[in-house]
Amino acid sequence: MKLDRYGNATADSGSFNPRLALCFIFFVMLAGSAFAAVDLGTAGTYGVLSNIFTCTGASSAITGDAGYTTLSGTHSVVNGTDHIPSPAQAGSDQAAALASLNGQASTKTLTGDIDLESDTTHGTIRVYTPGVYYVTGAMSIGGGGTITLDGPGTYIFRSTGAFTTSDNSQVLFINGADPCDVFWTPGAAATLGATTAFIGTIIDDAGITVGTTTSWTGRALAFNGTVTLDFDTIAVPVCAAVPTAVPTAVNTAVPTAVDTAVPTAVNTAVPTAVDTAVPTAVNTAVP
Repeated sequence: MKLDRYGNATADSGSFNPRLALCFIFFVMLAGSAFAAVDLGTAGTYGVLSNIFTCTGASSAITGDAGYTTLSGTHSVVNGTDHIPSPAQAGSDQAAALASLNGQASTKTLTGDIDLESDTTHGTIRVYTPGVYYVTGAMSIGGGGTITLDGPGTYIFRSTGAFTTSDNSQVLFINGADPCDVFWTPGAAATLGATTAFIGTIIDDAGITVGTTTSWTGRALAFNGTVTLDFDTIAVPVCAAVPTAVPTAVNTAVPTAVDTAVPTAVNTAVPTAVDTAVPTAVNTAVP
């Protein structure tokens, strides 16, 4: 450790520099936020948001709200609020979220019709890390297979064509991946196969159809389209609020000197004499 001319410690090549440490922390924070947070607004409370809500077969179960204008078939069990018709604000918030998702730059472009279960051009087969996957065609999860989302962060699967999953397919998440951060935005209709285990939010006004006995943690958002269920369960994930503003600057300045001066003298003088005189006589005369 070195001392400056005031006697204060200064950083050298072998000592801790708090200014550099704070700058490093700030850099890591920026590096960890490669993708913008996605705010669903009021649409975030809906397990199903649609114009026409069609329920075939036995009743489906929705943990969350349901919004629709026309109901066809069996009424689902809604552990939330039925909004009839779907509120215009929810539709506006869905559209804003879709624009935000589609406006984020692709981190991996997959050319042509892509089966996410068998694709190797993105990296490790059947494993996806946070990023924006842009498919220039239809995307699917085929063969009753499984894909795994690995690690915390935002996952966006975007395609110019339809999105389908085969019967018995699965989307799994590990190592901090969260259903709250998974989004699917196909350019045509979405169809989930029977007994699919699925996670994430699909936003698709072209329509969302779900095969029988599918278990889904996420949302089916199709404000201007049709959502069709068949004895399925949809549970809206519990998600933290998305920050509405990000600080534009962080003050990482470290004070360069601290005033540690101590007074050079303290007045400790004690009076040298105390008046302890007692009256020598007391007048005790009684009138």
